[in-house]
Parts: sequence; structure tokens; C-alpha cells
Amino acid sequence: RNLDIFCADAKKTLDQRINCEVRAFTTNKEDKIEIEFEEDENYIIKDISNSQISYFGSYDSLKKISRIIQNSQTGNFLLPSTEVRFDTNLIGFEIFAFKAGTINLKFVRFNNCGNDSCSNAIFESSPSYVQAREGSLITETLVKGYNRILYSPRSIKKGDILMIIDSNNILAVNDTNDFTIMGDFYINGTISKKLNRSENWRFYVNLLIDTKFFISCFSVGKSYFNIKNENFGVYSIEASFLNTSVQLEREFTITKYRTIDMFCSDTNRTINNTINCAIIAATQSRNDTILVDGTQYSFSGDAISYFGAKVPQNITNPVAFIESGYYLLPLTEAKFDAKVIGFEGYALGIGTYNTYLANINSTYQKESCENSTLDSDLSSEVFSDLEIADFQSVYGHNIYYLKTPIKILKGQMLAIKFNFPVAIDTSNDYLMSDYRMTCGQSLKLNIKHNWRIYFNWIIEQKYYLNYFYFAKTYNLGGNSIFGVYNLTASFLDANTTVTRTVNISNSK
Repeated sequence: RNLDIFCADAKKTLDQRINCEVRAFTTNKEDKIEIEFEEDENYIIKDISNSQISYFGSYDSLKKISRIIQNSQTGNFLLPSTEVRFDTNLIGFEIFAFKAGTINLKFVRFNNCGNDSCSNAIFESSPSYVQAREGSLITETLVKGYNRILYSPRSIKKGDILMIIDSNNILAVNDTNDFTIMGDFYINGTISKKLNRSENWRFYVNLLIDTKFFISCFSVGKSYFNIKNENFGVYSIEASFLNTSVQLEREFTITKYRTIDMFCSDTNRTINNTINCAIIAATQSRNDTILVDGTQYSFSGDAISYFGAKVPQNITNPVAFIESGYYLLPLTEAKFDAKVIGFEGYALGIGTYNTYLANINSTYQKESCENSTLDSDLSSEVFSDLEIADFQSVYGHNIYYLKTPIKILKGQMLAIKFNFPVAIDTSNDYLMSDYRMTCGQSLKLNIKHNWRIYFNWIIEQKYYLNYFYFAKTYNLGGNSIFGVYNLTASFLDANTTVTRTVNISNSK
């Protein structure tokens, strides 16, 4: 008997929900599985399925492959779904190849997996990777399409996982994003990364064994409407074989981060007593509501995984900015603590991007660091001597992934250097401008407008980000020519609030 639990979104929950797959491996059809979430009075009893299989892997060779995609990477690949669940004998492989050619295969083994699966240890420790030892190399020549390779029985042990060395892009990739199955990993020394960072891509590979067993897969999920702390809570799911000591527990974190900010671009030069503002609201719960001056706003759109300006895949008529230098990007302010996995930009030339981590020291953790750029000389407030990475640009859309994610804290921003023309967003004066840092001064890209460089940092987590634009006209009354007012925006039924003081001058 063997159990596994895979919660694909355990590191990036959204809408306070966790989705998991419980897998039970047994040779006894009469077994029953109990599944229970922490703090849930109800538990689930499941029967074992009727079908038997004699392989380890995620490749259903009876299903026709509708879209055949070539492996675009070369090197070593680890296939977690091929993990051996009990001691048995290997009798061969099933492999679907994009083209004919030769590959190498070997089994790798890990220490200290215990009653848990070794594949989960790989998932949890990524991008770090440490294997204990490896078996001898097996070389196979494949034909294009389906391959069934048979051997005389050879022993394989519980916890063994298949590694494939594909040096010539031979394998075909299954690009269906099945959250119930762990994706395969590319291995480079002590670094592991998924074939696709956001989806669970896998190769079409099975280990054929001489033992038939029952495998049952149960998709379960739970929403947490009242989490333990204001922003997060640690919970668990447990599965067990009834009336046995075989059980498995998996922990996960539910997060509910919220931030709200307000940017009013014309506070000192109002026309007709009217102020124009943008509310920048971020949440991990789509059902949240924003309240501004008695008006309610709802979130819309898909979840995103970046801080900063949205970078288009293609710009038909890009606006070029040709002044190379060092720039602070306030819109990239981290809305919550996160892990950065890469960067995205839009270049109109060839050169080098240099990326830096920036802090606004005086206001950090007190208010939006983004708004402090309006009230102080950035040259004395920015601490940004920590370079993150540099990479070469290509013309058009650029995306660059870090070898190892870095942690950033709420309030930190991104600064960049470049020595080539870049595309900028000139379409919206409601949002804050980027700033050039030079000669002890901070300068807007355009003194009369709010322009932004198309660049952001990509994060591991997902969240909803909406901009709510509004205008408010004040009645000064009498002969008053000046008034000071407070404008507040907040999350409905929550303590997350922002207040801005606005100066209204009579235009007559």
C-alpha cells in the first residue's frame, strides 16, 4: 500500500482555496481510503477503483495524442510520475517520441523520503536539487511515435524515479495543464525547474512492471473563508487506508493578501475644483469589494503573476524611449512578500538589462513607498546597491527567468539600467511615472506626463490587480479659493484602507 497527495497550488493559493489529488496504490481491491481536511468535521470515504494497471507514469497510451509538441530543451529530465511505489521488477518502457533518435535513461534514488513520496520532496525543495545516487545508464534508440521496449525482469526499488537524458530534442511533450499530476523537471546540477513554470507539462513515458495493482485518484478541494490569521493560515490534508497504519499528511498555506493605494496626479493644479485619481487595489480574493467615497467597485479580470506594468507580447507602433540610464519603476512596488522568478520587458534595441532591488527607506512599512516618490527627493531615499541579475535583450518582447527565485518584501521596488531604446507606456496619466536617477536627482521621464517603461518582475504567486479611476469635484463655497480634504478608499468589511490629503484650489 502507498499514498501520495499532490496539491499543485500549495505554493500559490488563490481565492482561499486549495485543490489536491489523493492517489492510492494497492494490490487489495477491498481497501478503502479516508480523506480529511484540518478543521473540517466531515471526512470522505472512498472505494478503490476496479481497474488494474501494471506501469508507473502518467502516459495513457490508449488515448490518441491530439497535439504533438517537441521538447524544446536538451539535458537531464526527472519524471516524478514514474516514481516506483513498491519494490517490483521493471520489464520495459512506453515512450512517445517526437522524432527518431537516441536517448539515455537511468534511475535516481533519494534519501529520507520515509512514508512520503520522493517526488513530493523534489517539488517542495525546488529549485534546489540533491539526489542520493543513480543507477547505470540505459541507451535506447526510438522510432518516431509510439515505442514499447521490453526487457527481462530487473529489480527496481520503492522511491526510484526515472531520469532521461535527451540531448537532441527527441521526446514529445504533453502540454495539458492537469493540476492533479506533478509536472516533469529539468535538472541542471543542483538546480531543478519545471518544464513549464506555470503549468504541469510532462513527457509521454511509463515504466512497465511485472505486477498488477489498483490505482485510485481522488480530486478534492476546500475553500477557507475565515483563515487563522489576517493574511494567511497553515492547514493540512490527511489521507489513510482504513484500519491500517498507512497514512499521509500534507501541509499547505492559504494566503489572503490585500493592498490598496491611491495616486492623484493633479493635487496641486486642479481645474474646476476637480481631482483625478486612480485606486490601485490588489487582492487574492476576487470577491473583495472596494469602497471609494460611497461608491463600490468589484474586481474583474484574470489573476496575474507580476508586479509592474503589463508588458504586451507585441506592440504595433511602439513609442521609443532612447535615454539610457538608471531608472526606478514605482509601479513595480511589491504588494506583498513574494518570490521573484524572472523579468519581462519590451526592448527596441539590443543591449543589456541590469536589474536592482530598491528600497524607499523613510516610508517602508508605513505607507505606500510608491507615493513617497511624490513627497521626497528620491536621491536620498533609495537604497539600491543590490544587483539581482543582468541579461541580454532581444528586439521586442523579452522574458528572462532566474536560476533561483529571490524573496522580496512588501514595499520593495525594481530599478533597472539599460543602454538601448526601450518601449514605454504613454497612454495613462492616472498612474505614476517612472523616474530617472541621475546626478543626485530623480527626474520623471516626461515632466508634464506620467510615462512608464514596459518592464516588470514575474512572481511565483498569483493575485488580482485592478485600477479604479475616478474624478471628484469639491464645492469650496463662499469666496474660498483653497481647501484641504481627505479622500479615503478601503476594502469593504476589512481593515485595509488608504487616505490621501488633496489640495483643491479655485480656478476663478
